[in-house]
Amino acid sequence: MLALVGAHYHFRRVVPVALRPLFGKTEFWISLKTGSKSEARLSAMALHARTSALFRTARTMTDPAQNKPITKDDLLALVWI
Repeated sequence: MLALVGAHYHFRRVVPVALRPLFGKTEFWISLKTGSKSEARLSAMALHARTSALFRTARTMTDPAQNKPITKDDLLALVWI
């Protein structure tokens, strides 16, 4: 979702309920640092794809030896790849 906050657009994405303990938040708010709606839409589409991939990975990635969910540190490492 795009939201105009002041003069700049922001991207907002709700974190799925099951993944909230991993991320420690209920949603992502990211400034797109642009007042242009067309630029903001392009950036938002890219962020939507990236967060979708991140959520998919968080749901499926486990430690095969212990069959436990990934840690917050594992997720942070994925975000910055």
